[in-house]
Amino acid sequence: MNETNIKGVNALSYLSVIIAPVIIPLIVWIVAKEANVISNAKKALLIQIIPFLFVVLSFITIGIIGLSTNSGPITGFTTIILFAIAGLVSFVLYIYSIVLGIKQLLAS
Repeated sequence: MNETNIKGVNALSYLSVIIAPVIIPLIVWIVAKEANVISNAKKALLIQIIPFLFVVLSFITIGIIGLSTNSGPITGFTTIILFAIAGLVSFVLYIYSIVLGIKQLLAS
């Protein structure tokens, strides 16, 4: 694979956050043979999975707090805080992934 194709595949791994997050980097990681492409696909996959994992952990935390305190206001406040953080983390990683994709396209 030539250098232009490698840049394109690397950029696709990061920019897939717009179209098909997780799926495209996973396919690239499985199919690719070049170490550079595999490395970038793993990084893109991790960047795209982190928000999902954070939301899952937030749901678990909210459930534990809700069951242990049996208090609606505390559980509601925790839910608002955790989802606000999850939204911020998702937004930052979304932008970061797009920036990394553009950097791959512009790299010389």
